[in-house]
Amino acid sequence: MHELSFVAKLTGLSEIPPVFTDAFGCTRFAVNRNETALSYILKVNDFNNLIFAHIHQGGLEENGPVVAFLLNTVSPTISVKEGTVQGTLTAESLVGPLEGQPLSALLELMRTGQAYVNVHSQQNLSGEIRGQIRTCSMEKR
Repeated sequence: MHELSFVAKLTGLSEIPPVFTDAFGCTRFAVNRNETALSYILKVNDFNNLIFAHIHQGGLEENGPVVAFLLNTVSPTISVKEGTVQGTLTAESLVGPLEGQPLSALLELMRTGQAYVNVHSQQNLSGEIRGQIRTCSMEKR
């Protein structure tokens, strides 16, 4: 049996324009069997003043609108040597151009390379680390 999963490697150099930072991270996503829930684990390292983490719609070299929130903490900001955020997204989690659509709309963006994770900081409000979401098919044993 195959489980549909996705991954995004997060770096400052992937930002548009690039950000020079010590921060880095990774996000892993797993889709349930009937594609109605998308669980995620977001890990960040060496991050100062984190305020938001989102999924955005957009290709590799473009900035786009927010379509789902992974973390929303305006006050206080979070600074971590190593931190993890976990959660689950459903159709009700979708915002912006995907609001009111089924989760499959987000999954289609992810499958086609038209979505990315962006983690924002107080010092880099438009994003400090970013990574394009890509498919990672794993076989269950």
